[in-house]
Amino acid sequence: MKGETIAQLRKGDEQAFERMVNGNEVSLRIENRTFAPYNYLWPFHQTVLRVEPDLKQNPGY
Repeated sequence: MKGETIAQLRKGDEQAFERMVNGNEVSLRIENRTFAPYNYLWPFHQTVLRVEPDLKQNPGY
């Protein structure tokens, strides 16, 4: 649009677009996600757990 500049910002899990409209900065948030703590880790395959008996499965799996 005429007279607008658009900047894409990324802060953590949040993605937002900011633009100048008539001299004012306007923000548009695309999404705001939240995750359970176990979503940050992947499960170990059962074979790996059998081969490495001291290895424990990640919490939540």
